[in-house]
Amino acid sequence: MEKFPVELRQVILQVMDLPTLKAMRLTSKAWAGIGEEYLVSPKFTSLPHRDDMNRLLAMSSHPKYSYRIESLFFLLGEVNEYHARHNTYFLQYMRDSEEWSHTSEEAWARYNQYVISRRFQSKSSWVRTMITLI
Repeated sequence: MEKFPVELRQVILQVMDLPTLKAMRLTSKAWAGIGEEYLVSPKFTSLPHRDDMNRLLAMSSHPKYSYRIESLFFLLGEVNEYHARHNTYFLQYMRDSEEWSHTSEEAWARYNQYVISRRFQSKSSWVRTMITLI
């Protein structure tokens, strides 16, 4: 496969899922170099219950991955707290308990502030609308 043209190798890498792509990159330096650009999706999605802004900042300052992001999606819809809390627990299960506890409390405090500010914003916009109508 090392004798394949670069264009053919790029087509092969484009159709691979992420775990297979990572494994393929470990086979040689040539595959690692070609496959590097396919590690980052061109679509960046941010969710309110994750700390995606720091991740976006880190990716945007990276010399090789900063050019890969072509579009940003900010999903600011409601979060199902039951599922979010359980997903958070399972994602953090392997971390140190003190670190996990602190991170979890901090994340849920930020989420609660977001919910309160959103409720306040919707009430204040309703008041502004009513004042405008009067």
